[in-house]
Formats: sequence, structure tokens, C-alpha cells
Amino acid sequence: MKTKFLFWAVVAAMAVTGCSQNEVLETRPDTNRTIGFGVYTGTQTKGLVTDNATDPSEGGTATTNGLKMTDKGFGILAYQTTGNYSTGGAKGTFMDNVHTTWNATGGSGSGVWKYSPLKFWPGNSEDKLSFFAYAPYVSTPGTSGITLANATNSTDPLLTFKLQDNQKDMIDLVASKMEDQQQSSSNGKVTFTFGHMLTRVTMLAKTSVNTNAQTKVFITGIKLKHTTKLAQEATYNMHSDTWTLPQTSETTKFLESPYFIAATTANGVLKTSSTWNDYTTAGVEVNETASTLFTTDQYLFFIPIDGTGTTADDDVKAEISYDIVSIPTAGSTATTKSSFTKEVNLGTGVFAKGKAYKFTFTITLNAIEIAVTDNLDWNTDEDKPVTVN
Repeated sequence: MKTKFLFWAVVAAMAVTGCSQNEVLETRPDTNRTIGFGVYTGTQTKGLVTDNATDPSEGGTATTNGLKMTDKGFGILAYQTTGNYSTGGAKGTFMDNVHTTWNATGGSGSGVWKYSPLKFWPGNSEDKLSFFAYAPYVSTPGTSGITLANATNSTDPLLTFKLQDNQKDMIDLVASKMEDQQQSSSNGKVTFTFGHMLTRVTMLAKTSVNTNAQTKVFITGIKLKHTTKLAQEATYNMHSDTWTLPQTSETTKFLESPYFIAATTANGVLKTSSTWNDYTTAGVEVNETASTLFTTDQYLFFIPIDGTGTTADDDVKAEISYDIVSIPTAGSTATTKSSFTKEVNLGTGVFAKGKAYKFTFTITLNAIEIAVTDNLDWNTDEDKPVTVN
């Protein structure tokens, strides 16, 4: 698990006024403290991974979708209620997809989370604020497959999510909530603990025995097969922290079956190797040591199957295609190949929310062995008379 860091945001006061039911609610700065935000996160997310990284210039990496990276950050929906938040209770929209970003030079020099316009805590003991945060932030509905719907007096805030068509562009959706907050209970600061809302998959492969200089094995294709299990589009309830999957009749909202793991040359994540002698089929070379089939720092992200994942071994299957390529004559560049396609069940309890899975496929190789059954026992001497003249 990644080391977790705690960041507190302290912001200066700014005057804003006015409030009304189901509109953005604001309070007076002369009587209320500003609301600050912090992030406590162990999230890691490419394909893109969402973590708490800074810009590369500040020690982060270019391969992440770090919350602290310039113009990244997270979005916040917030609601003001009299008393505790409830799905069917009256709510006033307090923050509507407010973009919160990291300012590395703000505050006392350690940096702060900033947003605009500033908001202030309610000044009475009855009113409470409930905050719902998500990342990566989107300003336009549908960007990165994310569309938000504000809560009403009878509904919770919802996030509709659709998987990206290009697998290399898949994102790691994270979210957090802090409900029923007051200035007195939070000391003016709201700290989000982000969690992964999707399920993450990487794949490795190896051979059962080591190959040699005259034989190589190449994975040439991987498909996932399912029966309306892997959704392409679903809705996440930010209050209940649950996914609502499409009905089985809504076939267009599920990934096609089989679902191809695309090569990097087709905007996918599957590596392709260089050619070997006259063998030119695109594939990933594997040997006795397990190696990743995906490009560096790339993963696949899927909408989780219910809360605990698959319930049957064959809910999701993997179809693996591979070639065993040999050089019949030492020193030659001419090769022969045998092609195979095998199907395996991925098991129960996989594709659950917030879980990362590493599937390692073992290609069984049966070496040609020489067996000798001998019949070399000497029989009883046979008498053969020979006449010499």
C-alpha cells in the first residue's frame, strides 16, 4: 500500500452573501469561518492512475493523474441541510461541482487546496453541510465518461460513468464523502479520504518450463467473455457508495462479449514484441519468469460487478491465444509455429469495487521426451550345429 499523506487547507476570508432553497447557498463572512479542504489518500491510479502526486517539477511523476498536478485536483458537490443529511430530506445546493486544486506555494509554505468562490460555515447549530468529492475533475458533462447529477429533495448526488473506448485512456475514478459537517466538529476543515470506485486489472503470463534458444512462446491475443456482467456504463450513488448496474436487457450498456484487450498499436494496453527470425505475428513473448502483458504503468479499469464481484467461476472468462514458435534447424532463420486458443474461468469474487487484480496465466509446455522400452534380455542359447568339411 502506498504511504498515506495528510494535507490541511487553510484559506482566507472573502465576502459572499445570499441563500435560497435548491440554489447555491452562501453565508456571511463576518460571522462564519471559511471552509478549508484537505486530502488523506492512499489512492494510486495509469491507465491513468489517480494518486496524490504533484507535478513532475515538484517531485511527482508524469505517468500518474495526481490530484496535486497542475489543473487536476478534484470536484466537490455539497448540500446544506437542517439536521442530518437524508436522501428524502430537503437539501440546498451549497457547492456545485467546484474545482479544488493544489497550490504548492500557498499557506505557510507547505501548500493548500484552493477553490473559488470561498464558502463559509453556517452560523447556527442546526444547519449541517455534506460534501461529496470525486476525481478526476471534469467541467464538461461526459468528459472522461463522467456526468454528474445534483441531489434533489428526494434523490442523492449521482455520478454516471462510462468506460472509455480507447483502453489506453481509461481512468481511475476515486471518490469520498464527508456528511453532516459543522464548523465546531471539523474545526473548519474537511478532510477527504479518497477510495477507488472501479476495479483494476493487470495481466501477466509465463510458461510452465523454460524455453530455449530454438523455441519461443508468444501471446497473440486476449479476450474477456461474459454474460451481461461487465458493464460499460453505470451509475454511482455518492451518498450510499453503491453502483447501480444496468438491467440485462440494456445490452448497449454492457461491454461486448468477447471484449478484446487491444494492442498498443490500436489504442490499447497489450504489448507487442519485435519479430523473431521470419516470425512476424504481433505478440508478447513470455518465458518461465512471469512478465506483464501490458505496457508500463498501464492498467484496465472496469465498473465493478456488484459489491463483492463475481459469484460463479465462469461469470467472466479469459480466452488466451498463443503461438509456440520453433527453429527446426540450428542456425536457420526459418521457423515453424503451432497456434493454440485456450479458455479459462477467472473465478469467483473478482471484479469487486476498489479491488486490484493481477491475473497470471501459465502456458503449459509439454517437452518431447524419448522413452525406450527394451527387449534386450538374452534368450537361452539356441543350439545350431555347424558342419566343417
